[in-house]
Amino acid sequence: MPTALRPAARANDDFARLLDRLLSGAQVADLEFDAIYPQWVRRLSEQHWTPLDVCIRAAELLVTDERSTVLDVGSGAGKFCLIGAASTGATFVGVEQAAAARRDRARDPRAEPA
Repeated sequence: MPTALRPAARANDDFARLLDRLLSGAQVADLEFDAIYPQWVRRLSEQHWTPLDVCIRAAELLVTDERSTVLDVGSGAGKFCLIGAASTGATFVGVEQAAAARRDRARDPRAEPA
């Protein structure tokens, strides 16, 4: 495996193990789950992200079967989508307007915030 891909592969393995634990009913702390994200994203976790147990319960309530699709408007880093899809087998789609606004401002620093 090329050296550049090793950290990504390891992160995917760590994420897969974490999801396996969640799906088996094991307790996973929010901070442990949040560790899959880069530090700059984790700083937002406590203030903006939904706790794991709430993500799982909300997904259970929204999904009727594996053919369901859930749209998460304002998905941020995608925590709810990741947990929802993993715990139900349904399709979760996350849309985050703030990321597009940041990308647009990066292209043109004079652009007004959205």
